[in-house]
Amino acid sequence: MSTDEVREEENKTSVGKVILIVFCVVVMLAVAAVAFLQFRGIYDFKKLFGDKKSEIVCQLNAIEDINRLFSEYYKAMVDCDQEVLMASVTDPSIYNDMTATMQKALLYVGYEDIDCYTVAGVNPQEYVVYVMCRLDIAGVNSKPLNINSYYVVMTDEGYKIDNGVHTVEVTDFLVEAGSSDSIEKLYQQVVDDTNNLIETDQTFADFYSEINSFY
Repeated sequence: MSTDEVREEENKTSVGKVILIVFCVVVMLAVAAVAFLQFRGIYDFKKLFGDKKSEIVCQLNAIEDINRLFSEYYKAMVDCDQEVLMASVTDPSIYNDMTATMQKALLYVGYEDIDCYTVAGVNPQEYVVYVMCRLDIAGVNSKPLNINSYYVVMTDEGYKIDNGVHTVEVTDFLVEAGSSDSIEKLYQQVVDDTNNLIETDQTFADFYSEINSFY
C-alpha cells in the first residue's frame, strides 16, 4: 500500500471516529435535556413514551350488594358481631378469636359516610374495593378520612371479602390497580385530610403521634 493510500485510510478512520463521537455527544445531550426539562416540569415523559399504566376504571357505589356488604361488615366490627363478620369473609376462622376485634372496637367506635370504589378484578364478578369512610375515634374530636382496600369475590352465598392467600395474578393486579392515577388520588385525599387535621385538631394530632410511636 502506498503512502497516499495509507493516509486515505487514516483519514477515513478519523472521520468515522469523529462521527461516532458526535453521535454519542448528541445522544447524551438529548438525554440530559429531557431529564432537565422533566425535572423542571416542562417535559412530560408520557407524551414521549406513552403511559405504560393500564387504564383502571374506578366506579363509586356502583354495586349495591357490595355497598351492603361493607356497610354491614363495618357495623359488625363496631358491634363485635361475630356471626356477621364470619359470614362476610371467605375464611371465617380469622374471627374464631374475637379479642383483637373487641380491642379495636374500643378505639374505633364508628364508621361514617362509607363509600365503595370498585375496580373490576381478575375474573368475572371479582372486584378490588377501596372503602373510604370517616372514622369515629374514641377521644378524638374530628373524624378523619380513612381508606382500606379489599378483594371481593362472588360465592354461592353472595359477595364476600377474600381474606385468604391471593394468587400471584391477583396480587399483581392489586399492585397495578393501587398504582393507577384514580386510586392514587383517593389515597392523596386521605393524606391531605390527615395533614389538615394534624394542624387543626390537637386531639387528632395527639392520637396520630401516639399511633406512629408504635412503628
